[in-house]
This record gives sequence, structure tokens and C-alpha cells, in this order.
Amino acid sequence: MLYSLSDYIITYSLSIFSVCLLILFLPLQGNSDIDQLSKIFAAFGTPKADQWPDLTKLPDYVEYQFVPAPSLRSLFPAVSDDALDLLSKMFTYDPKARISIKQALEHRCLMFTICL
Repeated sequence: MLYSLSDYIITYSLSIFSVCLLILFLPLQGNSDIDQLSKIFAAFGTPKADQWPDLTKLPDYVEYQFVPAPSLRSLFPAVSDDALDLLSKMFTYDPKARISIKQALEHRCLMFTICL
């Protein structure tokens, strides 16, 4: 689990991040916790303090080499702008700032059509 996040805070927002990874990034499965983090950070960049203020308070936090985040558009070139908006809200590192399942289901991307 990401820096022992399960010991720190258990929320549905963690689930939405995990579900999104499972649906879109099954190849990101790592062989170990560190390998998993490396793959996530390569895809989404290393989280910064302004993106996740409580990051350094997590029980198993270790500083990781900075990796810049590529644009979501470069990762998902064929999806709609609405889909990118939803994905950006689902792939937010800070669980307190991440979109909830209810909000995701009410997002304009999912309200009228399948946007991916």
C-alpha cells in the first residue's frame, strides 16, 4: 500500500484511485512495493508537498527521487476532454482532495455517455 496509507487513512477515495489503476493501467503492477511506486511515479510523477500536504506524515514515508509528471493527454491521447478531467480528479494523490465515488458517478463524463 502506498507508504502504509492503509494504516493512516482508509477512505473510498483510495478505492477510486485503485479502481482507476486497475481499469487503465493493469501493466503498472510492480514486483514489490518499491517497484510499484516506481511505476506509478513514472506514469504520474512523484507527489509534491503542495499536491499532498500530509504525505511526509505517513508511517512508511521515504523520500523518492523526483520524477516530473507527464501530461494526462500524453498518456491518454484518444480520450475526450471530459474523460481527462475525470481521470485527473481520480488520479489525485491526496485522498482528501480526490474525487469521491459519488462525485465520479455524477461527473459530466459519465452522466450522458461513456466518455472513454
